[in-house]
Amino acid sequence: MVREEPIGCLTDNTSNGFNTSGSPDILITETDEIIAFTSTYDFGIYILEPTNLNNHFALPNKLFEFIQARLAIAIGPSPEMAKIVQEHQLGIVAADFKPETMAAALNKMTKESMDAFKLNADKAAKILNAEENMKRLHNEIERLLN
Repeated sequence: MVREEPIGCLTDNTSNGFNTSGSPDILITETDEIIAFTSTYDFGIYILEPTNLNNHFALPNKLFEFIQARLAIAIGPSPEMAKIVQEHQLGIVAADFKPETMAAALNKMTKESMDAFKLNADKAAKILNAEENMKRLHNEIERLLN
């Protein structure tokens, strides 16, 4: 269930979605409502500059939330995220981490390509989820114990 209003906001809400400083409001949503809330959008953007080794190899929950929400995905060229986005044809991987590069890539996206990415996200959501991961983990543990 998606709330009509977010449960909280880190800035004051205004009618245009921006606060008085001109930056976007940050909405706070209950954990069990993240997927339903996120699915109201068309695509998810995640740019994480590789400022350290952890960021370079990051595979954040947010990527999987985008998949479960059946969104088209736009990311920077983070290798582990790019592997998943490209393997499942979920969206675009920008050439670098610059906002201008991401904007140019997004501007090339058509409604047809976005719809195809979202359809692919629906397929990927059925295999890239906690339940399927637990089955693989259980099978591997069984294999190691036998």
